[in-house]
Amino acid sequence: MKKILLLSCVIMFVSMSTFAQRRMNRNGLYGVPENTFSVNLSSGLSYYFGDAERSWMFSQYSSAQTNFYVQSSLSYSFWPYAKLRANIIYAKLSGARASYSFKSGLFEPDFIIEAHPFGISSPIDFYLFTGVGIALSNIDAYDIAYDYRRTLSFATPVIPLGLGYTYTFGSGFQLGADFGFRFATTDSQTSNLDGFPYTYNYTILRGEASRFIDIYYTLGITIGYLWSF
Repeated sequence: MKKILLLSCVIMFVSMSTFAQRRMNRNGLYGVPENTFSVNLSSGLSYYFGDAERSWMFSQYSSAQTNFYVQSSLSYSFWPYAKLRANIIYAKLSGARASYSFKSGLFEPDFIIEAHPFGISSPIDFYLFTGVGIALSNIDAYDIAYDYRRTLSFATPVIPLGLGYTYTFGSGFQLGADFGFRFATTDSQTSNLDGFPYTYNYTILRGEASRFIDIYYTLGITIGYLWSF
């Protein structure tokens, strides 16, 4: 978790360090910022990896961990190399092991900062992002060992982290790809992404916090529209 927080801080520092930078406008005048808004829609694959699946990222249960997500966002930039983004994700998550399985629907609002090292107006618009969010999960869990089913709802703080690429056409239409991680900051009986761990029948602790936290990944295609003023 310390490494994740450190990497997030580095991305934020790179973004914030560009606040004082200026650039030439089309007429050659120095110090004119380019303000932009963009709206985007994304969709693709979601993939769960947490302590309900502890063998490794990919295993015999990988197909049970692969689902889909949809995302909408509104971005605003008033610096040439950084954007602020309000983000909403809906994702399906699921996982399984020999003695436990779960399925969930997850709604996540988050606040993102993007670092664009080549500049937002560059045709080579690669970016890194990080931020903060809250994953609101409705989880259907099944303890196979005890033939015990539970339905529960959790609110789990998450740290988004990832990278992407956007190509903006002359009309303002955008097409790109986005790959991200969502790291849960807690893995307790009252806040997690998979309903694991928990106490069965008030006495038996089922599952334990593993050496890695609950994560889900997203990989998708993004379309959008950008306008400047």
